[in-house]
Amino acid sequence: MGAASRRGFKFLATDGRFWNKMVFEKRPVSNVKTLQTTVAFQQTNGVDEPTFKITGQAGVNITIELCFLKGGKLSGVTPAGDENYFLEYGTGKYEMKGDAITFGPGKLTHELIEGLEGERYGTHFESLRTAGMHVYPTGITPFEHTLMVS
Repeated sequence: MGAASRRGFKFLATDGRFWNKMVFEKRPVSNVKTLQTTVAFQQTNGVDEPTFKITGQAGVNITIELCFLKGGKLSGVTPAGDENYFLEYGTGKYEMKGDAITFGPGKLTHELIEGLEGERYGTHFESLRTAGMHVYPTGITPFEHTLMVS
C-alpha cells in the first residue's frame, strides 16, 4: 500500500466496514434521531416483571431478546429458524432438567430479527450472538411492554 493510500483514502477493514483517516468527530451531523429507553424491574409474589418503555422517534422496530441454554425445551413459541423463536402471544415456557421458567405475555408486531448480533469483528472473525435458543417479543415505538417471568 503506497503512502498516498495511507493518507485518508478509503480502505476496507478486514470485517468489511469502510474506514479511513478522516476525523469522525469533525464530520457534519444531520438527521439525528433519539430514543429514550427505560427498563424497570418489579417483583410481585415471586414473579419478576421487567417493563420495557421506549419513546422518542416513532416507528422504530424494537426487539427484546430472551436467550436460553441450548438443550432445553421451549413451548408456547413459534419457530423462526436457526434457534430463533417468536413469542407471539400468551405465555412461553423453557424447561431443562426438571426446572422451568415461564415468560410472557408475548407480543409480535414485526419479524425483523436478522443481524441483531451486531458488527462482525475482523480481529476475532466471530459474532456477538450468544449461544443458545433465542425468543423474541417485538414491537414498534412508542413501545411499552411488561413481561412476567417466573
